[in-house]
Amino acid sequence: MKFTDYVELLVQRMEKYFDIEKNSVFFDRKYEIKAEFLKRETQTFIFKNNVMDFTESREICLVRKVQDINDIKCELEQVEHILKETVNPSRHHQSTIVTLVLVHNSVSKEMASLVKKFRFRKLYKMGFWGWSEGCAVLVDLNAGKVHSSVYAREKRKFFSPNMRLK
Repeated sequence: MKFTDYVELLVQRMEKYFDIEKNSVFFDRKYEIKAEFLKRETQTFIFKNNVMDFTESREICLVRKVQDINDIKCELEQVEHILKETVNPSRHHQSTIVTLVLVHNSVSKEMASLVKKFRFRKLYKMGFWGWSEGCAVLVDLNAGKVHSSVYAREKRKFFSPNMRLK
């Protein structure tokens, strides 16, 4: 599968849930896709207009083609920086998740192990002010395989380059 075909496949899968920007620049880096989802849950009293409290969850998905293992290292370091800059912990913040999807034509074992070892999770005020999490997914277009970090395991099927989701 070609990279452009894979990008179109992801856009089709994400457009129902995410606000998508193609060829976007985010934190001084160019991404093929930047998809963002914001959910606000409210607690009301008697009428739906009487909002007592609310929480917000945010998810950002960034898709980029990488050339070598050094690109992967730089991108994984960037995830921590993005989370530190975008999260505004408060009692209304529930969660912020950044999912980084790295695409390569042929993935080596070193690349896959680097992504599998990646972990980033932070609790704010013991979780009362929410949490943030960094996920990494590495897609091998030639083999059709998806390698992921621990926190992105349940997202493997979604980012699979196979045409059907089971």
